[in-house]
Amino acid sequence: MAVNADESEPGTFKDRFFMNSNPFQFLEGMLIAAEIVEAEAIYIFLRDEYPDTAQILRQCLIQIEDSDLKAGRPVYLRRGAGAYICGEESAMLESIEGKRGLPRHKPPFPAHVGLFGRPTLIK
Repeated sequence: MAVNADESEPGTFKDRFFMNSNPFQFLEGMLIAAEIVEAEAIYIFLRDEYPDTAQILRQCLIQIEDSDLKAGRPVYLRRGAGAYICGEESAMLESIEGKRGLPRHKPPFPAHVGLFGRPTLIK
């Protein structure tokens, strides 16, 4: 599962405010969605210009590390370059994979061939 927390739209910061003020609610929603779709791993794609948010999320992930909430699935926090194009789902996947954040040709769609060639839910 890939979670787009990049918020690349110029001048927007509503998601950052939410993640900074109530990070556990954000993480809980992410974990519930991952459980429902039986995701094997979760990748959070966060804009690199949000170092405070990254630190908050890292600390919260450490706190839930020992709980059974993650159901054994790893959660990765990947920081992106803040490129506007990475708001498009396939460009975000490319960036998470360490490639240049450019959109993929469709089909296939990410639900069939997504992150690392695996079916991917994008939230």
